[in-house]
Amino acid sequence: MIQPVTTAASSSTAHTTKPWAPGDPSSFEQLFSNYQAASIPAPAPAPQPTTSTPAALFTFEQNATVTGYGTTTQMNPEELATAETADRLASMLGGKVVNEPGFGGGWSTSTPTRDIAFSGSNVTLNAGITAYLFNTYGDAPGSQAWQQINHVLGRDPMSTGPIS
Repeated sequence: MIQPVTTAASSSTAHTTKPWAPGDPSSFEQLFSNYQAASIPAPAPAPQPTTSTPAALFTFEQNATVTGYGTTTQMNPEELATAETADRLASMLGGKVVNEPGFGGGWSTSTPTRDIAFSGSNVTLNAGITAYLFNTYGDAPGSQAWQQINHVLGRDPMSTGPIS
């Protein structure tokens, strides 16, 4: 059953209003009868996948192994830059490539580990790990790769290029 709504006017006079009913022009629904929902634009089409992947900035030795005491184990290629990559990195950083022939102590490797040495410094960088940093973070000035390398070398983190 619908109850009438009453409101109190001034001190002693009460007014009775007509009952509320759905669809009544005075109802709450009437407030939104002309409401138009905003149209939502159709989503942009998804980009089409490509079959080619961009070439890596620097390359690594593949299928290198370490052998010792009757076992042979695959080495992590991201620690083994190719000779060309090591030379390019040494030129970028102002160092020179040093080939480390193997681990010693009964262990031998199928490819050398290439490090980058800097004159007047005891710091060397593994060329493979350095290449991995540039491949991952890019070689733009101020990139995370440059910041990490410069920190290790004791340079301004935002500088790029060879040590002067």
